[in-house]
Amino acid sequence: MAQRKFYFPIKMVASSLERLVTALSRNNIALEEHLNTSVISADHMAMDIYDPAPSRSSESNMHGGILSLDTGSALDSAPTDITVTVGIGKLMIVVNAGSDLAGTITVTGTTVDRVSGVETGSDTDVLTIDAVTTDDSTTDANGNVVHVFTDAYYTTKWFTGTVVLSTTNLTLTDVDTYHVSFEQWNDQANFTIRTFDVNLLATHVAAEFDAYLYAVTAKGDKCTVTNLAGLHVGAVGSTALANRYYRLRRGNLNTVLEGATDGMWVDIHYANTPAYIEDMTCKVWATIP
Repeated sequence: MAQRKFYFPIKMVASSLERLVTALSRNNIALEEHLNTSVISADHMAMDIYDPAPSRSSESNMHGGILSLDTGSALDSAPTDITVTVGIGKLMIVVNAGSDLAGTITVTGTTVDRVSGVETGSDTDVLTIDAVTTDDSTTDANGNVVHVFTDAYYTTKWFTGTVVLSTTNLTLTDVDTYHVSFEQWNDQANFTIRTFDVNLLATHVAAEFDAYLYAVTAKGDKCTVTNLAGLHVGAVGSTALANRYYRLRRGNLNTVLEGATDGMWVDIHYANTPAYIEDMTCKVWATIP
């Protein structure tokens, strides 16, 4: 049998190839867009905590937290210094009142390199002070402090052990000192906090659960602590039912943070002893450029 030969005009072949290349290109672009917006890195997946059975009234911290070290102290050039003891972390200084507000605070102590862990004794960090801090912190119905600070001052270095705050040119009459630590998402630039969610089992009608998501944003020697969202079961939120699961979520937070200087943490409060809460999973979702 004679073989048949088929001939296609060159223009038709070129047109078909062009359509194929265009289709592949579009698919590739769509795939790239999907990967850029949907893939979650290991850093993102690390932003969660699971507590199977809290046993008592307590506060848990997820990826950071704040701890009061000293309150209401004077700091001036007399000299009247402030001495605190810290585990490892940054110090946050809240200036509530004073007459001479233009000057510096020198923070002296052992610092810890955040990359290598190497300690340096008698190290210093100098903070420029120019105004009082606005402390808008409140207390919720279960007695938990909800932290909100504008223009607090904080160290760029991590300190450990005994730390001394001193000044030669300020007269401050009311200063609070805190340890503060927060998750910087491995210094990721411009990460965006999107969603805060919790899933838990309430085992009693008296169950009380409160969780707060905080952001820390830096402005030179100053920082602002913002309460981005709260999730609640009990007096502040949904009334608890015995042996029922609760899915709590706040989305569209859209808070952009710079990982080199900014960060976030979560405070989780259980109000009862026993806590009447089981299988608690908390997550913070974010996207990266």
